[in-house]
Amino acid sequence: MTLNPIIISTQDLCELWALSAQTIGRYVSDGMPKHGAGQFDLNRCWAWRLEQMKTKVDFHGEKLDYMAERAGLTKAQRQEKEIDVSLRKGEIMTLDEVKRIWGGLLLAFKQKILILPTKLPSRLAACQNQNEIKQLLDDECREALRELSEMDARSFVTAAKARKTDSSSLKR
Repeated sequence: MTLNPIIISTQDLCELWALSAQTIGRYVSDGMPKHGAGQFDLNRCWAWRLEQMKTKVDFHGEKLDYMAERAGLTKAQRQEKEIDVSLRKGEIMTLDEVKRIWGGLLLAFKQKILILPTKLPSRLAACQNQNEIKQLLDDECREALRELSEMDARSFVTAAKARKTDSSSLKR
């Protein structure tokens, strides 16, 4: 559909767009269509200006494509919503939850290892040779590792969330 031209003067265009005559002149130098000397077809000028707005320059002097930027924003918003849904379903965890789990597991590991010097001396003294000592130490280390492997890592998150809820309810 072709619109009938709406011919206006430079002064009218300046007032309509709240721009100076110098800016309009720069627009003409940049390719804005003119109808004649000091005259513009408002429909064509608006079409040109909208096209210019679609492609702007960023802080680094690179051209930005409006549609590509809009698509990128839409994609980022969709990904953020997908992450929120996955978090609510329990399919993924936050970094804080992962830190709590690993912190809990490392603490449990530390406790299992540090108890060995207290737990083993009397049993080591009863050993008859180096092979028995080696076997006892190996058995105890493997037992500590087995216990850790059977721990429910999510219990650390559940306990941490409960502590967080308790502390936030105390602040109210």
